Amino acid sequence: MLLTLKVIAAELFIILLCTYLPKKDPDVSRFVRNNSHLPN
Repeated sequence: MLLTLKVIAAELFIILLCTYLPKKDPDVSRFVRNNSHLPN
């Protein structure tokens, strides 16, 4: 149960990074996109 919550939190964090950071820092968002297992 706890592990599942951690995975969900990690996924949400990555989604947040991919949506919030591009407005501030395009280089970081490019890095996140290249290293993320999520489809963007």
